[in-house]
Amino acid sequence: MKIKKSAVKTNWFKYNETVQFNLKPFPFSSVKVSDFDATLWEQFKFCVVDWKGLEDEDGKKLKCDEENKQFIFDFVPELREHVFASVRTYNEKIYGEIKN
Repeated sequence: MKIKKSAVKTNWFKYNETVQFNLKPFPFSSVKVSDFDATLWEQFKFCVVDWKGLEDEDGKKLKCDEENKQFIFDFVPELREHVFASVRTYNEKIYGEIKN
């Protein structure tokens, strides 16, 4: 069986016409069974590499840093869920590609 390691890379996922997230797949070796909530945050923080189209209340580009990732994770559930759904879909795609 050939293992295609090049399948694991970042990829852009569109939320709407203006917002996109650059995501990388989450390695399952990082899952912590004992601390489920922290694991969700760690997954989110790890997977979100960059974004486009997010602004603060003053219209300034929202920097993709840990503080802003934490805010989105905690208080913007539709974006948090979009990220998790996109990463889940991306992981499934990668699993298929790696084996081929």
